[in-house]
Amino acid sequence: MRGYIEWYYYPFYGAILAHCLVYTKMRNKQGLYEKVSYRNWVLNIKNRLLITYGFAFLLSLVFHIIFPVPDIEVPSGSYYVGSQIYEWTDEDRMETYGVEAGDKARKIKVQVWYPTKTIEGFERLPWIPEGRIVSRNLARIFYFPPFMLDQSEEVLSNSYLNAPVFLQDSLYPIVVLSHGWSGFRSLHTDLGELLASHGYIVFGIDHTYGAPVVIFEDGSQVAIDGEALPRRNDPDFLSFAEKFVNTYGSDISFVLDVLTEADGNHMDEMIRKVLDTSRIGLLGHSTGGGAGVKVASMDSRVQGIIGLDPWVESFSEITLKKRMKCPYLFLQSEEWIGQKNDENLYNILSNNPQGELYQIMGTTHVDFTMIHLYSPMTNKVRLTGSLDRDRFEDIQEAFVLDFFGRHLLENKKEKEHLSMEKYEEVFRVPRE
Repeated sequence: MRGYIEWYYYPFYGAILAHCLVYTKMRNKQGLYEKVSYRNWVLNIKNRLLITYGFAFLLSLVFHIIFPVPDIEVPSGSYYVGSQIYEWTDEDRMETYGVEAGDKARKIKVQVWYPTKTIEGFERLPWIPEGRIVSRNLARIFYFPPFMLDQSEEVLSNSYLNAPVFLQDSLYPIVVLSHGWSGFRSLHTDLGELLASHGYIVFGIDHTYGAPVVIFEDGSQVAIDGEALPRRNDPDFLSFAEKFVNTYGSDISFVLDVLTEADGNHMDEMIRKVLDTSRIGLLGHSTGGGAGVKVASMDSRVQGIIGLDPWVESFSEITLKKRMKCPYLFLQSEEWIGQKNDENLYNILSNNPQGELYQIMGTTHVDFTMIHLYSPMTNKVRLTGSLDRDRFEDIQEAFVLDFFGRHLLENKKEKEHLSMEKYEEVFRVPRE
């Protein structure tokens, strides 16, 4: 454990309080000294102490085991990873959710991961830079006590805040990373760092009102809008879903506009100068993946897209008939096989020959996130799948690097397709 995590010791605080109450009650009990000798009274208190504090110790130990402070695996590329965090406002689009709907322009938060060679003297970023506020809002979504995920603020990323971007002769390809409903950008830090370490510049979006909470520099906190997506049995569910996916898609398009503008003050000047806007990829999970599919079907700036369980259930027939303007790769968890999302997903696969769909057995929808960092027990409660986490990460890394390597890197024509022989957990879905 890197620091003091107060809630681990709540059992001891409770034990002290319980002991004080018991002690006070026994001291005030009438006739105590007449019925029990002083020595026996002391022994009785001592035994109670041993039992109470022994139980408190075991309970605290269990908390340490179930909710540890893990290390994030160092990314496999040859570069170190630098990072910066921005707030961008789309002045051409009004907010459509929350109390600010119709009153203010939509604002999002964006974190960029990029290659660097200089890390000495620069601070290593926490995994979740905004700390426990984000985790406490996530805990509420899962109906946990708010403090139960506080230890996550002690987890460190492999990114160094404001480290200088490494200047090379060529420009860097770009990947825009988009999270799912109730997700947030930090849940995909592993992918951001992985790609940056291999020579990409990655822009991860916090989608306002879709993330548990987005915290801006002025201290304002924008919590998830629970009414944005009603329950599935609501007759208007799909129309709400389509609006929400479109909002994510507009966020992605806005980021592309920022990245391809000739000049501006949205980001560090040195980072802007090393972006190769002719090589842009999208990477999204769930709602973010579905939004990316929509953008890729309309925007010729996108050269490739990866969808991790892309949520396309709400797509209209008109949207499904649109041809993707670029190659795509869909990775599907076992949990999502046979769901209502499948019909549209397979329609996209059939109508767009320049892409592939693979299913990964032993996985759940949230395996594509870093939710496992909160507890090694996530697979025990079936939040994550039965597939070993290290094995899953090897598979995900191989597919992500292979796809973007073939479609975004300068020497992409020399890249061979990933060999499937060593991935027995992965199955390719044939195109009908």
